[in-house]
Amino acid sequence: MLVTHARTGSSARRSLSRQRIASIADQLHLSVRTVETHLHKIYRKLGIWGRSQLAAPLSNPDPA
Repeated sequence: MLVTHARTGSSARRSLSRQRIASIADQLHLSVRTVETHLHKIYRKLGIWGRSQLAAPLSNPDPA
């Protein structure tokens, strides 16, 4: 089961809509660097390398 902080999860979900990181940061009132950090934390937890691999784990967060 993937457990994240609300802001980290929000950044990840918004990235699925193919929004630019700057746009995500603006919507969440965060810096671009913070959004990048959130995404990298999610990638590391899921064992993936980028946005293109993010959709499957977020659409099925608990495979058990």
